Amino acid sequence: MVMTQGGSSFRRVATPHERALNKLSQRQDLAPRVRHMLTGLLGLATGSLANSLGTALDEFEKELFDHASKAHTNEQCNRFFDSLREVKRVRADAAPRFLLAIEDGLAGFDRPRRLGQYQRHCELSHQIHGRYDRW
Repeated sequence: MVMTQGGSSFRRVATPHERALNKLSQRQDLAPRVRHMLTGLLGLATGSLANSLGTALDEFEKELFDHASKAHTNEQCNRFFDSLREVKRVRADAAPRFLLAIEDGLAGFDRPRRLGQYQRHCELSHQIHGRYDRW
């Protein structure tokens, strides 16, 4: 985290990958009407998907806590609580990263995509879900 100059608020520092993502404002080669429509889609996604993601993470945290309280061994309980801490740690970055990936997809809708790019967008998802697949 970096403190913004002249203020007391904190903001997250973008990763090198996030800095490489395309923004709709950078697509000056698109017709204004197309850019306007894509910006509208992004606005819809920002409102509804960010809230839905927050709700999903809330439910996921509750499930982890419930599983921890019903665990049969201390080792299982500790794994659930470790996972819960990890979700809480990455939670603040989940929605912004998700929305950056959506904007990148909209900005590059007319460009070919490589599977590697999609995998980088899903990095956070893999970090979280990879820990829970073994249950």
